Amino acid sequence: MNATELMLGDIVSVSGNPMHVTFAMMHAGIDVKPLSLTRDILERNGFSDSYKDRSLAKDNVFKWYDWYGHCVTVDMNGNAIKIQHDSRVLLDLRYNLIVPVSELQHALKMCGIEKEVVI
Repeated sequence: MNATELMLGDIVSVSGNPMHVTFAMMHAGIDVKPLSLTRDILERNGFSDSYKDRSLAKDNVFKWYDWYGHCVTVDMNGNAIKIQHDSRVLLDLRYNLIVPVSELQHALKMCGIEKEVVI
C-alpha cells in the first residue's frame, strides 16, 4: 500500500511501528502497511462490549457513545467489519487479511465525529 492512497492522519504501520500518515510520507510515496484494528485498540478508544442487558451481548461487537448520546457500533466478525452510527450503516466490508484502523478513522469522519484514535 502506498501512502498516497490514504488520508492525512491515517494510522498505518511503517517498519513495524504505528505512525500517522503525513504530507511528507505522501509526497515521498513511502510504502506502508495497514495496521490491524483489534479489540485492544477499540477498548483504548472508549469502545465497550458491555450491554445493560447481558443477554443482548455479542462477541466482537463494540459500542462508543459521543456527548450527544449517539452510538457508534463496530461489529468485527472474522475479517469483516460493519460500522454503524445510530442506525445508519456506514461501512460493511470484508477483507482478505485484516481490518485496517484507517477504516474506523474514515467511518468516524463520515459521521462528523472528530475523534483521535489512540494506538
